[in-house]
Amino acid sequence: MKKWVWISLILILGISLWDFYYFLWAPFGRGGIFYVEKGMGVSQIAAQLESQGFIRSELAFKLWAKFAKPKTLHFGEYEIPPMTRIKDILTQMEMGQTRHFPLAIPEGLTFREIGERVKKAGLLGSEQWDKLFIDEQLKAKLGFEAANLEGYLFPSTYQYDGHTTARQLLEQMLEEFNHEFDQSLRAQSQALGMSIPQVMTLASIIEKETGAAAERPLIGGVFHNRLKKGMRLETDPTVIYGIQNFDGNLTRAHLLDPHPYNTYIHPGLPPGPIANPGLASIKAALYPAQHEYLFFVSKGDGTHYFSKTYDEHLAAVQKYQLGQK
Repeated sequence: MKKWVWISLILILGISLWDFYYFLWAPFGRGGIFYVEKGMGVSQIAAQLESQGFIRSELAFKLWAKFAKPKTLHFGEYEIPPMTRIKDILTQMEMGQTRHFPLAIPEGLTFREIGERVKKAGLLGSEQWDKLFIDEQLKAKLGFEAANLEGYLFPSTYQYDGHTTARQLLEQMLEEFNHEFDQSLRAQSQALGMSIPQVMTLASIIEKETGAAAERPLIGGVFHNRLKKGMRLETDPTVIYGIQNFDGNLTRAHLLDPHPYNTYIHPGLPPGPIANPGLASIKAALYPAQHEYLFFVSKGDGTHYFSKTYDEHLAAVQKYQLGQK
């Protein structure tokens, strides 16, 4: 009799332990997106996980949380695969493995154009993008004097989640700039007698003048040659940057407008960068090709014809832009 009692007790205990394991550990639930709001505690998270079908029981989640004692559960958007164990869901939240999305920032965009992409990604919120343009705390992260953030938002693909702010994204871009504009580039800047803002201004012009990688050092050399000779840069992208609501049609009136970015009128570099250049254009500004070219004109195929004299340049303009031989 006692033997059967013991066997029964062992069976009951075994079943109970299995049930407890199944209750806490066995995979369960649908997959999908689960959102943890800021300030939510374990009980609230557990209740919503159960009501949305991610876990079998909120009690099981709370019991495991009490046993595991996570330091914190991060808010954000989580992608939970189907049949995920309670233990793994809790680990996801403790480590803050929230859902992330890519935001591509190509070379040559202006601060305003980047803002349009940030806005489409839903990251602006109540922040005003134009105010961030001259934000003193953000500028201080560069470590040198900059009039605004134009030119220093390094082109790359950045990751964001549902709680990333525009300010946080800008901080990422500025950190990436400081990483890419390393000590060797800073040393070369000093060797040329150029400040970092001057380098970035020139790099931004090079970026806007050509999409052909092989031409960037050549164009960098042209601008260095003109600056050394005291010649005006006379580059259309700087004029366009200074025009409010530019409609795509550059006119003679625009070229005569004496705004600060008009390099047809004002000698030297404009007041600051006109776009956010990539590393190739930065290097082209710092390591220009050594040549005697002073002019270049578009050939209409994405490349340019380079000239040493004004007469040669006029002939190239006749050939490539006016269609005259």
